[in-house]
Amino acid sequence: MISLDFININFYISRAKILQPYSRGTTNEQEGMHMSLQEVTAGLAEKVGEDCGLGSILKFDFGDDGILVLDASQVPNVVGNDDAEAACTMVISLDNFKEMAAGNLDGTAAFMSGKLKIIGDMGIAMKLAPILA
Repeated sequence: MISLDFININFYISRAKILQPYSRGTTNEQEGMHMSLQEVTAGLAEKVGEDCGLGSILKFDFGDDGILVLDASQVPNVVGNDDAEAACTMVISLDNFKEMAAGNLDGTAAFMSGKLKIIGDMGIAMKLAPILA
């Protein structure tokens, strides 16, 4: 059975403020959707800090948009865009990840519709939610 704590990870991603909308003198929420992989990577690195306590390697596979790897098997944790072997891989498009972070895409719906796939140890993904809260 899949834990709702994990499926609702979009709530934690959104609360963690991994993605912050651009401020170009407008309040248009869609401005944040233009963020690059590097900006998403920097946001995650800032949130997890030196030691998030995950103790493993987690990968976000954004397809053609790239890879984001959180290596929390070492201290300090390393967040980067170089591909690596991971205990858990979350496969999602960068646009859908941003939609989840903005609260516009429900994690359950993303998982059930195939927009979010989990490869490997789902327990690692479940541990991520409280870290990002």
